[in-house]
Amino acid sequence: MLDLLPRRWSRTVGRLSRLNSSRPDKPLPLNSEHVSGAQLFASRQDYIASLPNGAICAEVGVQHGNFSAYILETAKPDKLHLIDRSLSQFNVKERFAGQPNVVFHEGQSADILRSFPDAYFDWVYIDAGHRYKAVRADATIAARKTKPSGLLIFNDYIIWSHLEGFEYGVVRTVNEMCTNERWQMVAFCLSQEMYCDVALARV
Repeated sequence: MLDLLPRRWSRTVGRLSRLNSSRPDKPLPLNSEHVSGAQLFASRQDYIASLPNGAICAEVGVQHGNFSAYILETAKPDKLHLIDRSLSQFNVKERFAGQPNVVFHEGQSADILRSFPDAYFDWVYIDAGHRYKAVRADATIAARKTKPSGLLIFNDYIIWSHLEGFEYGVVRTVNEMCTNERWQMVAFCLSQEMYCDVALARV
């Protein structure tokens, strides 16, 4: 019986592999042209530290506000818009009360992004809903609201969340934008758990 287990496991993996290869929603492949200008960073913190100070930026998906604090301290933005369904759950408003360059927005991220003028942001950091529909909506609207020279930065460029146990839509969204919408990857930021960040700029 035990001798049969490796063969059964191999057949199961093979079937899953064939099924995955034929999925219509599988992420598009990137070509060398899509990543030719990309720099590798050890962490997302290192990448944020490399950006020019004085930006108008947004963090879409704030949670505890720890990364918001890093952005404020390191990137020193002129304006940081914090967007989340709830900024009271983790006392984010209290944490950044009195910061004149912080603006709070509560609600659905896509709806809030839609309210900004076109070409308003220098960069937008996208880290809200991680399923494809949510990521795609945030990215599509954020692209319109970002300056021609601006950046879209995506947290969690990974297909499957091994910590949460469900599929993320970040890779699919990013690869679609690179292959179909004239965006190019300019940064790839490593993460200890491989929930990596990528930054896109217009070609």
